[in-house]
Amino acid sequence: DEDGRDGLQLDQTTVQIGPFLQTWPCGLALEVVLQGDVLQRARVVRTPYGPTKGTVEDISVRLRSAARVLALLQLDGLAERCRRAAAAHGGREAVDVAALRAAVRHSGAFAAVQIGLGACRLEGAQTDVRSRLHTWLGDGAEQPEGATTELKPRLSGLLTGLEWNEAMLVINSFTPHQLRGMAPSEKTTDEGGGDEPNGVHAAMEHAH
Repeated sequence: DEDGRDGLQLDQTTVQIGPFLQTWPCGLALEVVLQGDVLQRARVVRTPYGPTKGTVEDISVRLRSAARVLALLQLDGLAERCRRAAAAHGGREAVDVAALRAAVRHSGAFAAVQIGLGACRLEGAQTDVRSRLHTWLGDGAEQPEGATTELKPRLSGLLTGLEWNEAMLVINSFTPHQLRGMAPSEKTTDEGGGDEPNGVHAAMEHAH
């Protein structure tokens, strides 16, 4: 095979990742072709669990998504705060998102994410990993420059050519609902890849 991005002659390996990993949208399964730690190709085998109808994602969903990104940045304490805040909101308790956002900002999490990583046009706005994290924490002030104008981004297209750690950030920078909308035609009906009944989807989303 041709040399990868780094010019090293490495074998390509095809593996399936998911559907259950510690820092991973629950239910998502990808088939990826890796050359070293660079993704040469990616295909969505199964989209994440979640309700099959409706598009409303409340604060709890956004905070759980933010927690996954923060965990990838090794900010485990802040990730746990997001999980607890999500649980509190689900229990109808008041959540101080502004204080949580300030803590994340002071940690340097936003600065740790490369500007333009995972850039795409999503739901009418230019976004990247950093701006999506801002939005989840109630602050949409920072928008990326030079984002692609792709109207219907595909997850597989956003991942091709990224190193594994970059790809993990991109994958986790979308909510489960957004991920399902980014790969509707890539799902398979092979063994283990079909759709689950609606009740299973809802139960797994609730448990996650």
